[in-house]
Amino acid sequence: MNTKKSTNTRSTCVVVIALGAAVVSAFTGCGSGNSDSTPDAMTTVPAADAAVGDTWSSFAAEFLNTYCGECHGAGDTLRDYTLLPSVQSEMAKIRCGVSATSLSGCAIPAGQFPIGNGAKPTDLDRQRLVDWIENGSPE
Repeated sequence: MNTKKSTNTRSTCVVVIALGAAVVSAFTGCGSGNSDSTPDAMTTVPAADAAVGDTWSSFAAEFLNTYCGECHGAGDTLRDYTLLPSVQSEMAKIRCGVSATSLSGCAIPAGQFPIGNGAKPTDLDRQRLVDWIENGSPE
């Protein structure tokens, strides 16, 4: 009995899980069974989707400048959110008030920050800031 084996039957699958965020999947030919073609180009998942990669300089500083800077910008003697140490001293409050959902241990209601009529962050960006805080607020 003659058995013929296909030599190119593997497909590539990539699944990225962002901590505390939605699961992002990029599939390239998964289960296609197409052994006659060359491998598909892999879909790139932006690093920003993996909040673990967010830093002060790559995300948090701009978030705080955009949504908090009008009231807590340079020159605010109590809360100058252009400075990482000032943000770090308020981290627990920021985490609770920025979050789109209620978090345990929070007396400040979710979604309260930013206060005012200015621009509001998306729920995804809110979650990214919370994740950045929970990941130790890397610089």
